[in-house]
Amino acid sequence: MAGRKNGIRYKTMFLGEVYFCENHQGIIDTVYRIFTMKARQMVQKWGDKVPKEIRDRADMPEDKDYEIIHCIRPNTEKVEGAMNFKGMDYYSAYVSCEGRVTLSESGYNTFPIPVSRYSTTPGEIYGRSPAMLVLPAIKTLNEQKKTVLKQGHRTVDPVLLAYDDGVLDGFSLKPGAINPGGVSSEGRALVHALPTGNLAIARDMMEDERMAVNDAFLVTLFQILVDSPQMTATEVMERAREKGALLAPTMGRQQSELLGPMIERELDILIRQGKLPPMPGALREAAGEYKVEYDSPLSRAQKAEEGAGSMRTIQWAAEIAANSQNPTIFDHFNFDEIIPELADINAMPVRFINDPKTVEQIRAGRQQQQATQQLIDAAPAMASMMKQGVGAPA
Repeated sequence: MAGRKNGIRYKTMFLGEVYFCENHQGIIDTVYRIFTMKARQMVQKWGDKVPKEIRDRADMPEDKDYEIIHCIRPNTEKVEGAMNFKGMDYYSAYVSCEGRVTLSESGYNTFPIPVSRYSTTPGEIYGRSPAMLVLPAIKTLNEQKKTVLKQGHRTVDPVLLAYDDGVLDGFSLKPGAINPGGVSSEGRALVHALPTGNLAIARDMMEDERMAVNDAFLVTLFQILVDSPQMTATEVMERAREKGALLAPTMGRQQSELLGPMIERELDILIRQGKLPPMPGALREAAGEYKVEYDSPLSRAQKAEEGAGSMRTIQWAAEIAANSQNPTIFDHFNFDEIIPELADINAMPVRFINDPKTVEQIRAGRQQQQATQQLIDAAPAMASMMKQGVGAPA
């Protein structure tokens, strides 16, 4: 098509026009989308395949929208070896509701619409967002905010209470105004403000609801260091481990339903467009099989349990070695594997870490320096022995 450029394009679809179905494993593999287009847009996309009654209106200045159904489903009639859409894993079709005409048929090698569901209940297809989990708290917080705004307005601009004697009818609240009759001859105030209640209690109640909402949206997960900046590295890892345990079910669904299919789709597009570099030898030997390693803050939080367990074990081993004066306890640990793993869990950039070849060179240089230093330290003794040997009688 004219004007089309290579690369990956992303598009977010309005959930209200999308309907999807699961297969027997609970994986979404079918999507129906109902959307609208103008007559001119339909002709631009499908040309003569558009029904004649719509083509005739393409040049008219009208705002009428026409409904179109886009269906994507597994290709149950796949023909192995076919070079067109019949040989692809997924079948795609656009159908015009006006005239009930199939506008186009095509296919996809990979599922093109990853559907993300935060959580689902048994027997439910459409998922629920974090907002639905704390919807009562959100509604309560909104009502509390309304009340606080009313009370705050009354506090700043209070309701006045005055004795009904006809003297205070013209009472003014303007700055610098003088209101005769506002006090008695004894100086006692005749006008009082209506008590507005305790706003501090309202703020405390609102904060409780905010905490529930923040927990649902994982805000507290990223406040570990902000709330307690004096924590040690071990304490930080323990806190992250606790959050990671709670996060695992949610992140597992996001990786399997959203990120996994999306990465597979991206690689498929880039391979067909020739945008990827040549396949490495190790990947070629594995017949193209690969495993995706996620490196987001949420995925690292899931690995925090391994890091926390490693740190605890090493600390205990250090205490045992100090008490028993037996340093051989550390022979059980493979620090060449532990240190890189801990660096990865703590999001340390790879460029800050020496590769194994560089580490071997550093160790070889250190061993050579130690051997040289040993020779230097032993030189006086060796010279003395040689001198005594030369001076001894035959």
